[in-house]
Amino acid sequence: AVQLDQWPDETSVEFASADGGPRLADVDFKEGMSGEFYSRTFLLPLGIDVVMTVYDNGGDGMCCNYGNGYVKVLAGTSPHDESQLLAALAGDAFEGEGTATFTVGPVADGSAAVAAVGPVAPPAGATA
Repeated sequence: AVQLDQWPDETSVEFASADGGPRLADVDFKEGMSGEFYSRTFLLPLGIDVVMTVYDNGGDGMCCNYGNGYVKVLAGTSPHDESQLLAALAGDAFEGEGTATFTVGPVADGSAAVAAVGPVAPPAGATA
């Protein structure tokens, strides 16, 4: 899930296979979504390493004078269950571009669903 700052049209998120394979999913945001919470579920193949890249065309990350934004990736289907946090980028942890890598693993119900959601420091092992 994504908490947008005051300039949502500057923000986009891309998910790609870490081995250089095809782009798996991407999301662009539009003007008028300012400060909104956005959640979307993607089904990703189990066992692959995924690179999440968050782009901010304004070059100031997702924070500070323009609202505190973030992107989180969670295993499972709920954008509010942070017990299975896989990766996170928040606020000014990046400027124009930030990345985090995670492995898609099975969740309790055996699905490979991944949802994105809100602010915290990146989990251990994630690069920001």
